Amino acid sequence: MFKLWLALFKSLKSKEKLFVNLAIAGILLLTSLPLIVGLIHTPADSFYTGTGFVGGADKMVYFSQIEEASQGHLLLHNLYTSEPQTAAIFSPIWLIIGLFVCFSHIPTLLAFHLFRLIAGFIFLWLVYLFLAKIFSNPNWRKLGFLLVALSSGLGIFTVGSNWDTDYLYEHLGTDLWVTEGNTFLSLAHSPLFIISQILILIIFWWAIERLNKAKWPEIILYGLLVAFLGLIHPYDLFIIFPVLGVWFLIKCIKLKKFFSLIFWKIFILGLIASLSFIYFYWLKMSDPAFSGWLVQNVTLSPKILNYFIGYGILFIFYLFGIFKTIKSKNPYLFFLSVWSITCWFLIFIPFQFQRRLSNAWHLPITIIALVGIFYVYSHIKNKKIWQSFFLKYVIFQIIGILLISSTVFSISAEVVIILWDRYPVYLKNDIYQGLIWLKQNINSQDVILSSAISGNMMPAFTGRTVYIGHGHQTADWFGKLYSSELFFFGNNTADQQKAAWLKEQCISYVFYGPREKTLGNFNPSSKAYLSPVYSSEDLVIYRVK
Repeated sequence: MFKLWLALFKSLKSKEKLFVNLAIAGILLLTSLPLIVGLIHTPADSFYTGTGFVGGADKMVYFSQIEEASQGHLLLHNLYTSEPQTAAIFSPIWLIIGLFVCFSHIPTLLAFHLFRLIAGFIFLWLVYLFLAKIFSNPNWRKLGFLLVALSSGLGIFTVGSNWDTDYLYEHLGTDLWVTEGNTFLSLAHSPLFIISQILILIIFWWAIERLNKAKWPEIILYGLLVAFLGLIHPYDLFIIFPVLGVWFLIKCIKLKKFFSLIFWKIFILGLIASLSFIYFYWLKMSDPAFSGWLVQNVTLSPKILNYFIGYGILFIFYLFGIFKTIKSKNPYLFFLSVWSITCWFLIFIPFQFQRRLSNAWHLPITIIALVGIFYVYSHIKNKKIWQSFFLKYVIFQIIGILLISSTVFSISAEVVIILWDRYPVYLKNDIYQGLIWLKQNINSQDVILSSAISGNMMPAFTGRTVYIGHGHQTADWFGKLYSSELFFFGNNTADQQKAAWLKEQCISYVFYGPREKTLGNFNPSSKAYLSPVYSSEDLVIYRVK
């Protein structure tokens, strides 16, 4: 595959390479705009956390694993739940970034985004080479590249004042919140989605080019690559094998022949990839903390209308293009049509992680939409009405604006939220220094009690375990939410029961800051079972006696 990529790269003219590099620089700069604003705008008395509009809570989980790895752990814990556990989570991406932080002493936030930018650069170049393999016309592949990187749907027109979960699933376009289903959101979010999409593209590209003629050593090598993908983002195996399976089945039906060698190659790929499933099954059976996360990790798809809206104008052109590509003799276009159609079924199969199966889906939809654009344009370009320069200008402007409307909104929303100077985008230095104290003074076995929102931030900057934090990562989250925020912080009574409960839950420290004070009239300073060990203007940390 490397020889193919090198040949495609060499076939590009210097001006085209310059276009790609400048476009990538501009796209990655746009994805980094919230980070730049967040760092520059940081108030003198605050610390910028890096959380934001899309997937902010998930970023704290990533940061927690990077933080733990930077402290010398090769196998990681789920720091968001208090159940007894051994370090058994192998997370290669966050481990590598954590080791980089450890040796370079670069802050976690900057290291996270550095790796995001590197992955984004590789992914975007790979996408352009993929387009160069499909389209001979440089103008069409340039347009396709910009559409893949920047396009969105019509989600901006579904924005309302209500942003609760029900509203997301019932009304909001997916281009505003289903990160893995939109390339720009994925580029802006984290290295995880981009690296997983790099691997998906490489595996599918290899299948188109090499599966039929690959020798067994190559099959084993790519089987290990699929297994690695399963290790970092296991949901993607439920994309890889259904798409390969449907593609193989259609090929057999069209040619009225069963290709046994290809079947066994796909089977061996699956057999090797199953190593990652075996690992996660073992983790589920042996680690209550991981098992608790697995039960709560429900990411269902919204209504199908939300997806139509989420791809907007692209979806309209996609409908024109799919009828061309599904019958195309170009193996790339045919594979993309199989991929895109299969995913329309995958996102609604009865699994609790339906939404995750839209990862990288934006790529085939956009390329097929480009074929649809070409098809529509070829039919109207010679029409008399189309000869009007003004009409063409207006239509191009309207379509162009609609194609990037939600992308512009997402960037703007991130920046606006930062400019509000609010928690959790910014932590007061007073609170941040308390987190640093926890990192430096308590043991990794200790458990910290706080509000859920404070608990979601704490592991990211301490590498220490909290009783409650992330809604999916914390086992029995709703039960712990009641126990912590209503029973413990919500009132100033039942001290005997609270002291016994702290011991029962193996809680070592109580974090009492601004968020905890809003939960009720609990007064920790008067409790005989708590001893203050850290105090500042807005925060007191107590050790449980």
